[in-house]
Amino acid sequence: MEKALFNWGILGTGKMALQFLDGLKTVEEAGILAIGSNNLSRAEDLGSKFNIPRAYGSYDEVLEDEAVDIVYIATLNHTHFDLIKSALENGKHVLCEKPFTLDAEEAEIVIRLAQRKKLFLMEDLWTRFITSIRHCMQLLDAGAIGEIKMITCDFGSRVDKKVQRLFSKDLGGGVLYDRGIYCLSLIQRVFGSPIHLQAAMNQSDTEVDEQVGAIMTFTEGRMAVMASSIRTFTNKEIHFFGTDGRITIESPFYFPKQIKLTKGDQVEVIPFDLKENGFIYEIEEVMQCLQQGKLESNIMPLQDTLMVMKIMDGIRAASEAAVSLS
Repeated sequence: MEKALFNWGILGTGKMALQFLDGLKTVEEAGILAIGSNNLSRAEDLGSKFNIPRAYGSYDEVLEDEAVDIVYIATLNHTHFDLIKSALENGKHVLCEKPFTLDAEEAEIVIRLAQRKKLFLMEDLWTRFITSIRHCMQLLDAGAIGEIKMITCDFGSRVDKKVQRLFSKDLGGGVLYDRGIYCLSLIQRVFGSPIHLQAAMNQSDTEVDEQVGAIMTFTEGRMAVMASSIRTFTNKEIHFFGTDGRITIESPFYFPKQIKLTKGDQVEVIPFDLKENGFIYEIEEVMQCLQQGKLESNIMPLQDTLMVMKIMDGIRAASEAAVSLS
């Protein structure tokens, strides 16, 4: 049976759009039909680079193009909610770059809209789709290290304050959306919803979170610790500790080429030959979902996206309620 072709429209012309297009062009059944930007010349330049037939000087023009089946939203964080909503209202399937929205309330609105419109919707968080991460999840689900009792994860790298998208409050900047979300997504995948959390946050002089730490407790005596930063370099590792052993994913945990399984004195290093472009894995999942008529991915379900948004809302609220000892 011949597979259907789905035409993509790209919203945005920045670094993420460029990397995504590099991956998209390698995936069969994915037609790259249109690209839109608030700057027509930038859309035309990127369109020329990737032989995209239609370049538009606005996002609305892409969304109103009846030949576009699905859009990838690669714009600044503060625009995600409105663009997802508009895309769905125009009958488009949607893949949106993380963070999905700026809070759980916005996420719930567009999720309900997608369900009502019977359209595919997914957050773009490529780590969940990487072969090595999926294998790690399979090991954990199968009880390879017994009952998982603790997870620790850190993601920090120093970013120049000239990077406006990260240090502008108006643009939806901050480390939690950009780094912390990777830690939280994997913690949530394994442990689900926390029953309690404590958090601390350092703000920059531009009023965005530049360092965040959180301790979360879950049912059955489980705990997770997360730290993220855009001011310091950290190990960029995630550790899963179980009653029978541990699994370590070393730097960079969000795109790992090996995982380490330790039981007592026995250490097994499992290598992976990954594709150079990490976007390919999730693009293939999206295309498979569309071919099968699915409205969401089992690997990145909408309820997981919503829960991570709720956890981030909780971290902000908990950090504001922290007790001062000075």
